[in-house]
Amino acid sequence: MKPRILGDKKKSSFDDNLADYVNGIFDKMPDVVAEKKDISKDNSKLGVTDYTSFRLDEFIDSYKLTNLMHYGELCSFIWDKKLLDGGKGHTQDEWIKITSKLPDVSVYFSTFLALYENKDGPQAELIEKVKQMFLKDFSEDFMMTSTRVIYKTKGVDELIHDYGVGFHPHIHTTVIGKRGDIIYGGDNVIPALFDTSDYQKVNEVFKWITGKDAYLWRYEHKLSNDKDIAVFLGGSAKFGINACEGYANIRPARGVSVVREKFSREND
Repeated sequence: MKPRILGDKKKSSFDDNLADYVNGIFDKMPDVVAEKKDISKDNSKLGVTDYTSFRLDEFIDSYKLTNLMHYGELCSFIWDKKLLDGGKGHTQDEWIKITSKLPDVSVYFSTFLALYENKDGPQAELIEKVKQMFLKDFSEDFMMTSTRVIYKTKGVDELIHDYGVGFHPHIHTTVIGKRGDIIYGGDNVIPALFDTSDYQKVNEVFKWITGKDAYLWRYEHKLSNDKDIAVFLGGSAKFGINACEGYANIRPARGVSVVREKFSREND
């Protein structure tokens, strides 16, 4: 339908001759039918975010990895560029008093897995830069984590992520067992550490970061007394997941902030 202009002498001094002239112009215009566009498939027009799309951003003092799945939750990890406390070493108990940013073993693996799975994508150059940061850490020292193992003389051992923070529940599983390369599999301790039973993938990811096969160090026999062990990462010949040294080990640490997203695809 074409628009019309109507003069109304009772309400205005509008000139009817001008109205006729303008309406004549409208009469010569072709009919325009409004295009019915299905915008449901054009998310960019609606400002819809794909909450499962991985993204890596660099800031002055940190790297932010957005949209990682971690223990079934959508998370963002913000890794500090500088080591905590100027690179000084502390025991796990001391670190917990100093900072709430001490990463656990599972956060390390989720970070490395996300970088690995996107290494050939559009952010390959930045991913390589972050990879080199972690490689430097493990080349120079072992890195402390907030994962702790409690070896029990009686009953089942305990594995705790975010020790001292209390976010993760204690995982009751047998940690004692044969030491060895992770690639050969084993028991339930790997899923407890990394939230996956894909042993080969775990080794593949750690080897991509460090150039070394991953090796699990742990006690092989029941101890005479309960023993608390702080888990730390690194090693020279192998990339060690070290769970059989005293928790008083003094190691540096890199800080991370874990942000649990408020939304998921189900909430869109």
